Amino acid sequence: MFKDLLMFLPRFRGVYLVGGAVRDARMERMPKDFDIAVSGDAESFAEAAARELNCRAVKLGKPQGVIYRLRAREQIYEITPLWGPDIETDLFRRDFTVNAMAWSLEEERLIDPAGGLRDIREKRIGRVTEQCFTQDPLRLLRAYRFAGQLGFAIDFETEAAIEAQPELISMTAGERIREELLKLLEVPESAPQIRGMEKSGLLFEIFPELLPLKSCGQNRHHDFNALEHTLQAFEKFEEMLAGEASHIFGPTGEFDPGQKEKGGSGIRLLKLSVLLHDIGKPGSKSIDQKGVIHFYGHERTGAEAFSKIGLRLKLSRKEIRFVESLIENHLRPLHLFNADQKGMLTGKGVARFFMRCRELTPYLLLHSLADMEGKNRSPQPRETEFRKFIRELAHHYHAEFKPRSRSAPLITGHDLIRIFGLSPSPDFKRLLSMVEEARYGGRIETREDAIRMVQGALKKSAEE
Repeated sequence: MFKDLLMFLPRFRGVYLVGGAVRDARMERMPKDFDIAVSGDAESFAEAAARELNCRAVKLGKPQGVIYRLRAREQIYEITPLWGPDIETDLFRRDFTVNAMAWSLEEERLIDPAGGLRDIREKRIGRVTEQCFTQDPLRLLRAYRFAGQLGFAIDFETEAAIEAQPELISMTAGERIREELLKLLEVPESAPQIRGMEKSGLLFEIFPELLPLKSCGQNRHHDFNALEHTLQAFEKFEEMLAGEASHIFGPTGEFDPGQKEKGGSGIRLLKLSVLLHDIGKPGSKSIDQKGVIHFYGHERTGAEAFSKIGLRLKLSRKEIRFVESLIENHLRPLHLFNADQKGMLTGKGVARFFMRCRELTPYLLLHSLADMEGKNRSPQPRETEFRKFIRELAHHYHAEFKPRSRSAPLITGHDLIRIFGLSPSPDFKRLLSMVEEARYGGRIETREDAIRMVQGALKKSAEE
């Protein structure tokens, strides 16, 4: 397999394919990127490789850490000088054994001084040296990311080393933590790794806001403390991605591709919102005279707390707002459900919910369902009813609200000026929202209906 992957590269002495590409090839997975270490003149090799591949070598980095990047045949090649005098020294400075292998292009042989091939066979992640995490504390998080991506377990010694020094992660820049964390959340089954991070303490070093949830008891609707509920909800959410998401995200079962433009990858950020949705609970907890626990306003408090987390992780403004909105609104579907159970839910209430949340709606519905199903040790009848209700809401959103929202409004601000002689004011938004709400709720259909509705509202205001 190596020969096929590297047949286009020039044959210089002392050139090695290293790291993840070697690991992936040994696991019979197609590598995405190729890291190449050169014992000698890396620039000359990069230029020769660029000629062979009919592309350009781009020089990146600083003098002490130069990288030559080539893009060709839908692949990325990153060429660097060796770390140290020989390939073995270079490999022993790497993070984990499965990433510390090399393939000699000249001799066509595998070089594996740290036992990476053995650990691939045994499906484990092990550090190369005892200095692994002090050399680069981001590796604490990378251990869980690789374990999740490869389906491996972190070995005992490496796990013990993480547990002994999770606070090292605080020495790492927020944007580096963000990139590793989002890569981990891309893994379909990242919940076991989140659990592992909770056990080692690394989760609380990255998100100290989660630690108070550990001692935050809850009310009679919950079997778990706030932290265990959060982890249960996260697990339920990942389970739903393989099934329930198809009911909530429309006929195709796909996440809204437009969400990428609005705030990054929706799936990763949605997972992040589930993980952090209750961080406002400890600060909002109260107990009434009957001894009943309440968390009034915890969703707003949590959204405010997340804004600081987002800045710490150097998330974009759109990404922060996306997660904030999910946390701030995560109880709304439950409020609608409670109203429905009491026979008090109206079309107006549903329309108002859709208008407020718009394209956020499917994400919010799935989030809310995971939140509900993470409350108890065993399934409850209320959960079954809630799931049915969420499906109905999703159907209503896709079949009725979205088609109507794409059509032109029945009445505009210009109409309010021209037909009713009004001057622009805050009342414009109230009147236009009233009309659209009635339209989405199915109470009016035509422009004439909208005009009559505004006439009635203006007449009532004048009488008051």
